[in-house]
Amino acid sequence: MQNFIKIAFPVAFAAFFSCKGKPSMTPTAYNDSIVAHQTLIARLMIDMANAGDDIQKAQELRQKAAAQAEASVKAIENLGPYQDDRKLLDAALNLFNFYKDICNNEFKELYDLANNTIHGGDSTSLKKMMEINERIAEKEKPLDEAFASAQKEFAEKHKIKIEENALQKEIDALGNP
Repeated sequence: MQNFIKIAFPVAFAAFFSCKGKPSMTPTAYNDSIVAHQTLIARLMIDMANAGDDIQKAQELRQKAAAQAEASVKAIENLGPYQDDRKLLDAALNLFNFYKDICNNEFKELYDLANNTIHGGDSTSLKKMMEINERIAEKEKPLDEAFASAQKEFAEKHKIKIEENALQKEIDALGNP
């Protein structure tokens, strides 16, 4: 995983300082720059989920993830569409804005409820936490699918190979302890 991130950063860095839609940016560099941002956000969210009962640590990671999502939205907006094709860009923006929103809202509420439960809260807090998790999963699924579809279409159109993100196994494991 460390190698994946080390490889993605130089590619993303170069891509960010290219002009919008600049023909010299390859489709692979464009895709990799978006994936690098997705990876930064995902890493923080995985760490947040793995914080366990350390609510303070989870809250700190939640704030970092929200800030990273916001920074990634700005960077991807500055990247612009690839040769006037906005589908991958828009799918990434929708997904990253979703990450920012859930970090600032639903995850904050979840950790507040978890803190309340640890300090003698009642069973309604636990029920509400489960409802919030279900609501997040419901909202995230179509955004994930739209991003995967846009990325696949982009790859096919530009004849590039897309590899599974190195963090995907960790993400999948979170849902299946």
